[in-house]
Formats: sequence, structure tokens, C-alpha cells
Amino acid sequence: MASLSYKINPILSLYVLLLLLFLNSCPKVVAGTDDLDWLEISRLKPNLKVITILEGNRPIELKDLADLADQGFVPADRDPGSVMGLKQAVFSTTLRHWVSNSPLVKGFNARLLSKFSMSGIYRVGFAVAEKNTGGLLPFALQRPARASVSS
Repeated sequence: MASLSYKINPILSLYVLLLLLFLNSCPKVVAGTDDLDWLEISRLKPNLKVITILEGNRPIELKDLADLADQGFVPADRDPGSVMGLKQAVFSTTLRHWVSNSPLVKGFNARLLSKFSMSGIYRVGFAVAEKNTGGLLPFALQRPARASVSS
């Protein structure tokens, strides 16, 4: 595997390290626990994106998707066609929509997911902080050693 590298600003590195230490010291929020005040959290962070699982006793239809979209729920992979006909699907929404839209579409229940993994193709973005570098910018992209590649 070819590996490229790039220079990292030491001040930016220190900032990221301090931010990670601060975030690690914050209390953990686990979805599904009874001791969380979701109304208060949604008041503080109404646009916080949450991942939900929608379950029903019948397959999801086009009208259900339209009703869910009106309530702020979209399929997590943003492809409505991928959830058509399923009785269980993963949706994303904001915390404001989660708290304010109860009950959901008739025949379906939803719950917040505390853990999930995603796979697929992702966009990676970065900004060049230094102008006139005098040539090509080296860039590195690596996958975790335990990652598997399937086709």
C-alpha cells in the first residue's frame, strides 16, 4: 500500500489534542437510558443529528416515506429506494424532530441507536492553510489494519 504524508501545524495538533482530552472528560450520553432529559438536551442542541431505527408490522411504503420526511426523518443513506418494502430501516433526524414527532407514522415505532457502524464510500475534505507551497502537496490516506475490503 502506497503511503503519502503531509506536514501538520503544531499549534493545530495541540488544539486537537486538547479538544480530544476535553471531549473525553465530558459525561457520556447513551441513548435509551431513562436518566437522560432529552427535552433539555434538545433545547441545548436542537440540531444534533441522531440515528434511529424504525420498525413496523408492515413494509414501508412511499406514503410512509413522505410522511416521515415531513416529520424530519430521512433514510440514513439518503436513498429512499433502499428502504422501500422493508419492515425495519435506519433513519437520521435532528434531536428537535425526534422529541417533537411522537407518535410517528401509524404502524411504526422508532428508537434511538446507541451503537452503529457504517460502510460505504465517504468524501474526505481538507483545507490548505499555506499558500504558495512551491509544488505538489503530499497527501496520505490509509485504512485501519483490521479493515476488510470486499467487492
